Amino acid sequence: MANSEQLNILKLGSVAWNRWRENNPDVKPDLAHADLSNTDLEKANLKAADLSEANLAGAKLERANLTKANLEGANLTRASLERAKAPASNLRKANLERANLERACLAAASFEDANLVRASLERAKAPASNLRKANLERANLERACLAAASFEDANLEKANLERTDLRKANLEHVNLKKANLEGANLTKAKLSGTVIDERTITKMIRGACKKGDELVPETNRENRKPSRKLVAVSLVSVLAGIILYGFIRFIVPKREN
Repeated sequence: MANSEQLNILKLGSVAWNRWRENNPDVKPDLAHADLSNTDLEKANLKAADLSEANLAGAKLERANLTKANLEGANLTRASLERAKAPASNLRKANLERANLERACLAAASFEDANLVRASLERAKAPASNLRKANLERANLERACLAAASFEDANLEKANLERTDLRKANLEHVNLKKANLEGANLTKAKLSGTVIDERTITKMIRGACKKGDELVPETNRENRKPSRKLVAVSLVSVLAGIILYGFIRFIVPKREN
């Protein structure tokens, strides 16, 4: 259970709480199971705090420091963590339905088994994060950095992954039905057993073509000519998309028959 003295200080607001943290740098905040629903915790220093099973529904955690915080099983439905710092934090089995994590720093954070239905991680920085078995149905991950992240067995049905950085990400056995992957970077991503439909593949191909159109005008500093490297990357993306489409459209049905 939460430490009642610490909880009372936190409810006084971020200024009073941060002052207390400065005066007690060696004390690890114990806020487990605390009811902090709809509480204004903007810019609060919650580094390494124990917030497991806490009720943070609707809480305002913009720009809060949640580095290495334990939020396992916490209720963060509709909470706002915009621009929050939460690298290496534990959010396993947390409920983040419709939560706002836009532009948050979530590097190496764990969201395993978490509920992120309709959550927004637009432009969030979450490289090497753990999203295994997480439910991200209809989540917004547009332009998020998820390089080297693990999504094994996660649900990304109807998720928005437009221009998302998924380089070296593990997407094995992920449900990508009706997901938007237009312009997403899947370089060296693992896709074994991934569930994907024709509509999603078509958008990937269109995105690769569109990306190519944007890359061509880019120029080298010396001769102001289109970068050959960028054009080559674009063509490879288009070709990969076409091959993947052909494999799923024609080869897979034959094997089933």
